[in-house]
Amino acid sequence: MKIKEILSILEEMAPLAYAEDFDNVGLLVGNQETMLQEFWFVTMLWKLL
Repeated sequence: MKIKEILSILEEMAPLAYAEDFDNVGLLVGNQETMLQEFWFVTMLWKLL
């Protein structure tokens, strides 16, 4: 699977339009055409009080 395919899936889950100005979103370094051997996805969700 290519990086651009992963980005597409992630952007469906969390559209870039919802990002704040200070958020670093999308592919920051690399080439979208690169084939992946592995992919790890980690996220932290915070409960707002």
